[in-house]
Amino acid sequence: MIQQDRDSLRKWEEYKEDITRSTPVDSNMSKAEIEKHRLYLEAHPEEWIAFFFPKFAKYPFATFHKKAIKRILNNPEWYEVLSWSRELAKSTVVMFCVMYLALTGKKKNVMLASATQDSARRLLDPYRANFEVNGRIKAYYGQKINLGSWTDTEFIAKCGCAFRAIGAG
Repeated sequence: MIQQDRDSLRKWEEYKEDITRSTPVDSNMSKAEIEKHRLYLEAHPEEWIAFFFPKFAKYPFATFHKKAIKRILNNPEWYEVLSWSRELAKSTVVMFCVMYLALTGKKKNVMLASATQDSARRLLDPYRANFEVNGRIKAYYGQKINLGSWTDTEFIAKCGCAFRAIGAG
């Protein structure tokens, strides 16, 4: 393994450890309490996002974020163009919506496309990391890693949703 590969692997492990630390699970909750809380959160998507992704959703959503989330979640076949400034979390908001739709069973196929395969893989990384180590997703939706079909460019989560990173050309 070359130094660049070792550095990438170390950064990936640090990234996953960050997610693990940011998503502790209340071990005192019963299965019934978890199920009741999950149903409540699914009925309130903004709270669902804040609960499952505290590392990413650190601050309250702006009005335009809320409107976009509502449009995307209420129209799962919608084609949404987010014409926001570079710093306004377009990819992150889309990730929240896609994860919600995948975990609630409303989406079965997700393709993340970019100019290159490496760029597309980088778009897919947060999804894969959260499925692998997000303690709250594991507690509320079960283990999502589906061994045998889990790579950095393509995987099928146990919820039945396939994720693929596609580079142009």
